[in-house]
Amino acid sequence: MTLTKLPVVGLRDRLIANHLIVTAALSLLVLSVGYTVTRAITRRILRLRDGAVVIGNGNLSFRIEENTHDEIGTLAHEFNRMSGRLNEKNNQLEQANHDLERRVSERTEELQQANVQLLEAQSQLVRTEKFGVLGELSAGVAHDLRNPLGAIRNGIFFLKTRLTKSEALAAEPKVAEYLQIMDERITQCDKIIEDLISFTRISSPNYAVVTLSDVLETTLSSIDVPDGITVVDNYG
Repeated sequence: MTLTKLPVVGLRDRLIANHLIVTAALSLLVLSVGYTVTRAITRRILRLRDGAVVIGNGNLSFRIEENTHDEIGTLAHEFNRMSGRLNEKNNQLEQANHDLERRVSERTEELQQANVQLLEAQSQLVRTEKFGVLGELSAGVAHDLRNPLGAIRNGIFFLKTRLTKSEALAAEPKVAEYLQIMDERITQCDKIIEDLISFTRISSPNYAVVTLSDVLETTLSSIDVPDGITVVDNYG
């Protein structure tokens, strides 16, 4: 058997070539693994970024997926915990705002009711003042009217006396009729004046049992019924 001696230089080149191939393969493997890992990490970081944007836009109920226990998973957990606290505080703030709006509404309604009551009291006070002034005016008018009416009644009595003595009333019956009408009208005026004076007096009411028909008759007797109108009394 004959052994062939390989050249030393060719063997070295092969070893170098194999080494380069292995190095290239390892480099490709490292680059591939690095790319895959980097892409996975980048994708998770982008999810964190997108979740932070969503939370920053006000969607505090959004939660970032937590499927690992590494640093990024811890960061996602902290994001979720932070958004949960923000959501809780936001709910508390909204509830406090609703309570404040309710209290403001209730207070506004109370102020409106108080304002209405104040306006009613003011209106009542004005009416009371008006009634007071009207009472004083009525008392003054009644006093000023009663004196001339008394003088007129005295004049009617004097005319009746003189005309009766002179028998003029018998000759002119219309004169006696007109004098009687004048006397009745003066009596009505005295009644009106008495009512005005009674209106100005502040007295306690006097309660008594009365018959309704008597009250109606008294009221009707003080009213001049116009011609063409007939009052029918039917009290059943």
